[in-house]
Amino acid sequence: MGLNRFSSLAGTLMIYAMVLSQSWWSCHGCLDEERSALLRIHSSFNYSSGTFLQPWGKVADCCSWEGVDYNFTTGRVVELYLPGKREEGLGDLYLNVSLFRPFQELQHLDLRGNFIVGCVENEGFERLSGLDSLVFLDLGENKFDNSVLSSLGGLSSLKSLDIAYNQLKGSFNVTELDALINLERVNLAGNEIDKFVLSEDTRGFGNVSFISLSNSTSNGRALPFTLLESLMKFPYFRTLSLAKNNLEGSFGTTLDKDLASLASLKNLEELDLSLSTVDNSFLQTVRKITTLKSLRLNGCRLNGSIPKAQGLFQLKHLQNLDISGNDLSGALPWCLENLTSLQGLYLSSNNFIGDISFSPLTSLISIRDLSLSDNHFQIPISLSSFLNHSQLKYFVGSNNQIYVEELEEHNLAPKFQLEHLYLSGNGYGGAFSFPKFLLHQYSLQDIDFSNLKLRGGFPIWLLENNTNLYELHLVNNSLSGTFQLPIHPHQNLSELDISNNNFESHIPREIVSYFPSLTFLSMSYNHFSGRVPSSFDFLLYLQVLDLSNNNISGTLPSFFNSSDLMHVYLS
Repeated sequence: MGLNRFSSLAGTLMIYAMVLSQSWWSCHGCLDEERSALLRIHSSFNYSSGTFLQPWGKVADCCSWEGVDYNFTTGRVVELYLPGKREEGLGDLYLNVSLFRPFQELQHLDLRGNFIVGCVENEGFERLSGLDSLVFLDLGENKFDNSVLSSLGGLSSLKSLDIAYNQLKGSFNVTELDALINLERVNLAGNEIDKFVLSEDTRGFGNVSFISLSNSTSNGRALPFTLLESLMKFPYFRTLSLAKNNLEGSFGTTLDKDLASLASLKNLEELDLSLSTVDNSFLQTVRKITTLKSLRLNGCRLNGSIPKAQGLFQLKHLQNLDISGNDLSGALPWCLENLTSLQGLYLSSNNFIGDISFSPLTSLISIRDLSLSDNHFQIPISLSSFLNHSQLKYFVGSNNQIYVEELEEHNLAPKFQLEHLYLSGNGYGGAFSFPKFLLHQYSLQDIDFSNLKLRGGFPIWLLENNTNLYELHLVNNSLSGTFQLPIHPHQNLSELDISNNNFESHIPREIVSYFPSLTFLSMSYNHFSGRVPSSFDFLLYLQVLDLSNNNISGTLPSFFNSSDLMHVYLS
């Protein structure tokens, strides 16, 4: 019995050794033709000098070469990530695409930002037509012009094509890409395309669901209507980005006509107009795009009050709405409560007013992410009007007017479990206590309760209940007493800021073992005394330490010579 058991174990170890040896061979025995091809790419990109991936070739193990990923079963290259590797001083590059032909299992090829102006004659991307695994090609931030399109037509396996920030202009001939029947994502941002041109039987772009035309008007021109109109020919678009554009000429004088173009995209679900110049009338007429689930209008220079009749709030399927970073004002219109599918609402950095306890926000019980920061809202610190918002995870209310209700604060357990809570700034109405709903929270990851006049001791229970908490900011409150530690070490806390309070006594030497992952620690402007604990030597990840404006004395531990420590304040 013992011999059989030994034989079985020996057999298992032998098989395990064979597997290990196969993996070892696959990694160190990269195919000669592929290793040679990598060295030719290295030489071609460098010319006679330069620093393009200098470590290549210095070790035999191709698996360790920067930007190269392998299939460890076959030993072949599957991914080449070479963005921004060429020095600008080397000048423009005409690419010899044949250099990439030996990589028969290549799936991802990233060449963005390498000052490529085109391809060597007869050595364009058509030379890769036999690479049936190539699904991702990134040529962004180079100097390709429209002539590159015809050479891409043979890459029938492509699913994602990025030609952003090149020199494409005028008409974009989709017919030249007729064979790209698997294409799903296209990034054309930062070019000057006027329209898409295709024939009735063109198959290219037929399955494209995402297209970006962001930053297409950087030279001051308005986005041409012909471009929007030509989008109607791609019925399967689900996501369209027109961010960072001048849309005044498009969504201005011809607004109804332009929106009719977008509304004809029957599958359009996501529209990104962020950081564009959009006329206020868009809010009224956007109702035509009835399929929208996500609309981003952040930083679009919108101003005044939101139109209350029709328009934006007729988008029944809308799940995410971002109108932050504008100059919108007034109270939130009650028709906002019509958006019953809303999961993310971002209203920060505007001039909205009103008590959120008496607003349409209380009806949006499907909301998950709610951002209200930098407005003129009144927000009860108890969040009492949101107890039934069971999906709520992310609440940002910083830099508004935070208050305590006149009636005694409720002690009911909310249905939500928050992960991110920011309520810093502008507390009024006397000293605050920590809101009782926090006693029922166990999933918090970061909290900011700064500048709220909070009183009491250090809320050690908050750490004990929320073991995933990694940031706790309690700056400029009225907290006092000694600094207490939790019952058990808290492994995840990375940032702790209790500055500008009234804590006293010494800094506990055990703070290191209870908060071993600290990268940022500020205890300034308190009444701590005694020495800096020598145990600080073991704060291995600490980068910023602020103990200034206390009553600390004595010698400094050797920790202050740590190379990881970036900023120390002891004044």
